[in-house]
Amino acid sequence: MSTRNGRAWWMGLAFAVGLIGALLFLREPAEKLSAEALASARRRWEAAGVRDYDMTFRMHGSLYEVACRDGIVGRMLVNGRSPETVDASAYTVDGLFRVLEQELDAIAEAAAGGPAGQGGVMARVRFHPALGYVERYVRGGGGMGRSASIELLSFSAASRADSKN
Repeated sequence: MSTRNGRAWWMGLAFAVGLIGALLFLREPAEKLSAEALASARRRWEAAGVRDYDMTFRMHGSLYEVACRDGIVGRMLVNGRSPETVDASAYTVDGLFRVLEQELDAIAEAAAGGPAGQGGVMARVRFHPALGYVERYVRGGGGMGRSASIELLSFSAASRADSKN
């Protein structure tokens, strides 16, 4: 295969992979991440008053299992093991809201052509319609380095009887 044909083949492959990725990304029933969407989700979460819950989610390739009672992390596992982190609150619903705030800051910096990269970042999020917690977040493109995602696998509000154990 000549260099020219080889280069064309790789460019075609890259285009096809990009197209498939874009189609999968756009089919996701999610909205563009914005400060307004995040603030609305936070208001729903606060109004719901859920302080006792168990959730399992994937973020950055790791599996997180978090149990909160009275808004405080009582148990947390990362990939099935107790973490060595000192700030378990970063992995609560409120902590995931803070992650999305940081994402918004990084996206704004990228759009301005700052050190985070160039514009063209696609960031989509789906919040629970009634309770407001993050169900799914996906970011890709724009030269910010790697993509990012949060995928909620399970969420359940704990009963008051569970909270006293």
